[in-house]
Amino acid sequence: MEAPHGGCNDLPDIEPTEKGWAVITHCALFSFQDGTSEEDVRRLSDALSHLPDLIPEIKGFRHGTGANLPTTTSDYGVVVEFESLDDYKIYASHPEHLKAIEQYLKPILKERSAIQFEH
Repeated sequence: MEAPHGGCNDLPDIEPTEKGWAVITHCALFSFQDGTSEEDVRRLSDALSHLPDLIPEIKGFRHGTGANLPTTTSDYGVVVEFESLDDYKIYASHPEHLKAIEQYLKPILKERSAIQFEH
């Protein structure tokens, strides 16, 4: 089965499941407040890294800092894949997800944008 990512087959952690390919993608972009330290970002990244182990509805997970290219307008990005809208809703309200937001993101967050799309 070919990956439904516009011909990009180099996405190793998004695998077909018994239901097929993930059908909901959540993308969030964050800009941090001035004075945010590398340690603050590392703590956020560490907290986010644990979410796929704690939330079984996550079928694919990528996150990281911006690449410092001229077109980069955010400091950090998160892309999460789900099999269904219901799985996304479970993730969005999951206590571990909310804990990561409250403890590690909100204290350094300046601006956030997000989209969820079906494919």
